[in-house]
This record gives sequence, structure tokens and C-alpha cells, in this order.
Amino acid sequence: MGAVNVKRYLINGFLMVVVSVMAITFYHVLFAKKIAFVKLNDIYSGFNLTKTYEERAEKTVNTRTHLLDSMKLEIERTVRKFNAQGKVSEDELSTLNYLKKEYFEKKKSFEESNAGMIKQYEEQIWAQINKYVVEFGEANGYQIILGANGSGNVMYSDKAIDVTEAAIKYINSKQSGK
Repeated sequence: MGAVNVKRYLINGFLMVVVSVMAITFYHVLFAKKIAFVKLNDIYSGFNLTKTYEERAEKTVNTRTHLLDSMKLEIERTVRKFNAQGKVSEDELSTLNYLKKEYFEKKKSFEESNAGMIKQYEEQIWAQINKYVVEFGEANGYQIILGANGSGNVMYSDKAIDVTEAAIKYINSKQSGK
């Protein structure tokens, strides 16, 4: 009888281990969530499209600044010329006022256009980032990817669930057509 009890005890123990392993596996398959976060500032600055748009914006702003500088120099030359003459005609004064008005209108227009361009670029960048992060999450089996931006959305997380670098690589490869 003793050997039968030991055998039954071993079989029951083995069955309990098998059932426990199956229960844990079942739990992980059905209930365990793959959760991660990305650092939004790092994603934005690490995205190649951001760099491309920043270069475009800088080139446009520099071109506009150069034009404004040229207009300002023309105004300063005109003022120096008038000061050297000592006497200014109505036509010359009208020309100076026209140059000043044109300069300030162009400056205001460029400032508004620059702000609009930067806003449009940011919207396009975030739209692409959002699209690619969704694809990244689906491709890597994440149930949720949180965005951490330092404003309280994610106050702390284990570095093991930080997928920022992997997401940057993914979105840049998608952007380059890979």
C-alpha cells in the first residue's frame, strides 16, 4: 500500500504542476498585456521627417530674412542719402515712406507665413508619427503604447518597457520606404 500511495502522490503532484503551468500559460495568453511607452520628445526629434522639415523651414526663413535685410539696407541707404542732401522733396519722402511700409508689411507677412509653415510641418510630422507608432505597435504585438512627454502622463516606468529607440528606428525605416 505504501508504494501505491507514493505513486498516487507523485502522479497527483505531476498533474498539479501540469495544470499550474497550463493555467499560467492560459493567463498570459489571454490576460497579460504587452505595454510599453515612448518618449514623445525623443520620437519627434529622432524622426527623419522632422529633420527634413526643419531644414526646409530654416532655408525658407533664411531666404526671407535675407530679403528683409536687403530691404532694410535700402531704407538705410535712402535715409543716409537724404541726410547728406539736407533737403528732401515730397517725392523722395513719399518713396522712403513707401519703402518702410513695404518692409513692415513684408516682415509681418513673413512672420505669419513662417508660423503657419512651422505649424503645418508639426501637424504633418505628428500625423506620420502617430500612424507609424500604430503600425509599430501592431507589428510588435503591443496592446498599448503610452506617450511620455514629461507633463504627467507617465510619471514613472520601468526602462524595460521603454521602446522609444525601437520605435524611432521603425518610423524612420517606414519613412524611407523600407
